Amino acid sequence: MNASNTRHNRPATGTATTIKTRGILAMVGALPLLTACHVVPVHPDGRVYPPPGTHGAQAAIAVPASVTFAARLYPANEAAARTGIIAGSVTSPQSGKGVFTLPYNGKTLSGESTRTSIGNLHTGVANAASTRGQFVRCTYRMTSQNQGSGECEFSDGARFQMHVSG
Repeated sequence: MNASNTRHNRPATGTATTIKTRGILAMVGALPLLTACHVVPVHPDGRVYPPPGTHGAQAAIAVPASVTFAARLYPANEAAARTGIIAGSVTSPQSGKGVFTLPYNGKTLSGESTRTSIGNLHTGVANAASTRGQFVRCTYRMTSQNQGSGECEFSDGARFQMHVSG
């Protein structure tokens, strides 16, 4: 057996190892490129804040914080009288949408509220439901920025007068 046969019968581990090593080095070298994640802050309405360091008209305007309104429901029929007064809340990020929550018959109902404005008329709808199938639908009218009233009807027929204040 000569030296050339020995060389040809030997597994080509050097070549495979070199290819694997180069592949690993390429992946490790590319890793910093894959982790270049960018966080872009946006307004609640979807507009992107300008980059830091911009001045003048391009500077970001502070977004108003969320406001929580108290929603008090007073019985308006016999079915509601069995429950009594209910104290709930509407948390609104001042975008015309909000989160509506209230307790009812030992369950928490949660949903959303939506407000529309046409001139000086500010009306809205609030809906909430429990995991057990109970639900409520409310309509309301804001008489000022911090005060309003409306009506709520629950899935069991209970009706309430709602007063909203914040």
